[in-house]
Amino acid sequence: MDLFKYRLDFVALFLVYFNEKLRQLMDVFEIDDWEDFLVEEAVKQRTSKRASFLSPMVDLCIQKAAKELKLDWKFIAGDGFDSILEGEQIEHKFSLSTGNSWTGHPYSNKVSKHLLIKTEISNNVLDKLFMGVVDLSDMNYRSSSNGKSSFSSIKIHNDDLDHCNLLYGGLKPKIKWCNVISHCVGT
Repeated sequence: MDLFKYRLDFVALFLVYFNEKLRQLMDVFEIDDWEDFLVEEAVKQRTSKRASFLSPMVDLCIQKAAKELKLDWKFIAGDGFDSILEGEQIEHKFSLSTGNSWTGHPYSNKVSKHLLIKTEISNNVLDKLFMGVVDLSDMNYRSSSNGKSSFSSIKIHNDDLDHCNLLYGGLKPKIKWCNVISHCVGT
């Protein structure tokens, strides 16, 4: 995939666009400090609502970086996928949590390739990032939903480290599931 050939350029552009769009959103919604946004919510709900708020922006930043690098990446949301990268359907999973899983909506059609993104925001800028592409068809990942919830979650098993194509950040084996390592970014 050309994405991996240009991964450092892609991540650098993503960071620029993310911070630019975050500042614009904060201005539009009159948010002075990201840490205060939805602070009245319980922690888990706050993280989920913040991620839902930023998710369309994240997709836009991915799209802008891909376009600038002239990657063969089409952004056509379908049932179970968000884009088509070099002919392959990709589902985007975005999270603001510091845990080791990604949560998303379950779809009737699941695609095997996922772009997994975790961000941490500090002082109103993206401070830490994890980004990678995984092919779930080759993995012993955990995907669950409890019937009461409209969400599913993905965790990466220790045996699947070699099936993860990392763009930025890392994975560290724990007892059974990998710990996600978000790396600091220079902003």
